Amino acid sequence: MDDEIDPKQFRFIQEEHDTIFKKIEELKELLIEASDSGVKPDEASVLSSLGLAHFKIENFDLARQYQEKYLALATELEDEKGKARAHCNLGCTFKAMGDFKQAKGHFETAIDIGHQDGNNKLLARTYNNLGNIYELEENLPEALDCHLKRLALAHQLNDKNGIGKACATLGNLYHVTGELEASIQYYQEMLKILRDKLRIQDTLAEESDSGDEDPVDLDMVTMQQMAEAQEKLLEQERLKAAHPNKSKIPKFPNPRFLKKDKKDDLLLWK
Repeated sequence: MDDEIDPKQFRFIQEEHDTIFKKIEELKELLIEASDSGVKPDEASVLSSLGLAHFKIENFDLARQYQEKYLALATELEDEKGKARAHCNLGCTFKAMGDFKQAKGHFETAIDIGHQDGNNKLLARTYNNLGNIYELEENLPEALDCHLKRLALAHQLNDKNGIGKACATLGNLYHVTGELEASIQYYQEMLKILRDKLRIQDTLAEESDSGDEDPVDLDMVTMQQMAEAQEKLLEQERLKAAHPNKSKIPKFPNPRFLKKDKKDDLLLWK
């Protein structure tokens, strides 16, 4: 196994709703204690956690309220990292509520703060989230710009999971636009990440304390998408050979690879 691959990058923890409801009740008690004690950083942390918990059970209006309170307190405390986290999470919340304009505003503010602080982890996640909105709006140039920036940051962070997801998205976007050579390149890089996931599957199972295997989401659709892109590229080359004097050969866009859901966002926890 590659020494640079960290198995924990590929873990996915899913909580049951009952567990989350119980956690919310515990957090409410902690919020009262933090408020009564006057320790504002503790109060801010609990507000953020409450917002995230409500987001996970899709109670988006309460999630928004808690994140807005967290943002107000982080601003009062001049906590730039906290402000950026709150803006990122508010962006995710407004996106889930269907308010893309508000969501983009919060993501852009988080990006501004991230650049000022040099917080590459924040930037990578927020560029991903902003790119997802542009995909839903079918603004492909802006979506490509965001996901290319996310990929560059993932490489700087040595975030293998982030690299893989960014490559999958870029492969799809370039497939949509008919840029097949670029699409194939990113699909190939994505498949390398998937092979890395397979190689660490045993490590994940050995480290699990739940008695169950940790899932590794090998998506074979990537291989099918790459094969389709390769076939289209071959067709373009055949057309070029058949019409050597034709200045422009049509591209083969494929809009079916555009995102259709709103569940690919990355929230910031701590």
